[in-house]
Amino acid sequence: MSNRLHQEIVKSYLIGGAVIDVDMCWEGDTPSEDPDRFYDFYDSKGNCLNEGNPWHDDGKGIPTQAEVECLVASIVKEEA
Repeated sequence: MSNRLHQEIVKSYLIGGAVIDVDMCWEGDTPSEDPDRFYDFYDSKGNCLNEGNPWHDDGKGIPTQAEVECLVASIVKEEA
């Protein structure tokens, strides 16, 4: 496996009137080469919403809108 790092927007959701981008992050030539691939979530200003707490790929595909909504709701609750 090469040590090339990648980050790619794989889905965007409209949540609470804001666009949330789901980025897949992996090392190697293709995502399937990296068993430790994960997802990060970004708001429209480029802020990582789950910094330090990556959403690890569980083999079920890209996180759903409902899953991302739960994450965003928990962040908003923590900030309140």
